[in-house]
Amino acid sequence: MSRCLLCQQQLIHHYTLKELLLAPQFYLDQICGHCLRKFTRIDPTTACRQCCRPGQTRQLCQDCRNDQSKGLMPMTNRSLFHYNQAMHDYFQAYKRHGDYQLRQMFAGSLRQALSYYQADYLITYIPTSDKHYQQRQFDPVLGLFADLCPLETLLKRNAIDWHQSTLKRSERLKAPQIFIAQTATLAKISKSKILLVDDIYTTGTTLR
Repeated sequence: MSRCLLCQQQLIHHYTLKELLLAPQFYLDQICGHCLRKFTRIDPTTACRQCCRPGQTRQLCQDCRNDQSKGLMPMTNRSLFHYNQAMHDYFQAYKRHGDYQLRQMFAGSLRQALSYYQADYLITYIPTSDKHYQQRQFDPVLGLFADLCPLETLLKRNAIDWHQSTLKRSERLKAPQIFIAQTATLAKISKSKILLVDDIYTTGTTLR
């Protein structure tokens, strides 16, 4: 029996035979319609075509235009949901309070989004800090994605470590980069298209 991971209401799913044989909990979102309405999906047709900031009608937002004028390397971000109060509460429960079951709540949406990239992209992730791993006993980004696609461990944190959650947006934009590519992976990624997955997009500093 499948239940909504927020309110525990029973869910009625219609699975295909393939989905029944291959871990059905990772094919559909584990959330009921009532709870899902608290979250707001980002409409890609009205978002910045580069960073996915909403309300841009596919034009570049001001931040992306500023980056372009500075000659920064162009990047493309794809976000699925707005970070509203419901999403804030979700990540509080998942990351701060360590409710590991919540990793499956948006599995269907994430799997569908990943399906556009899996064929010809090398997929890697943002690793959690040792301190946070000790607190939670799991890596939240791995929790969201590890069962949905093959992941390569390409990044590690350097000696300078700070936590984005403690900084304001303006401070994050000026903060030093704390992630570096592991030396052994440089040859592998030099000619590859890279998909970097993470849980929350704020400024794009990590991606750049």
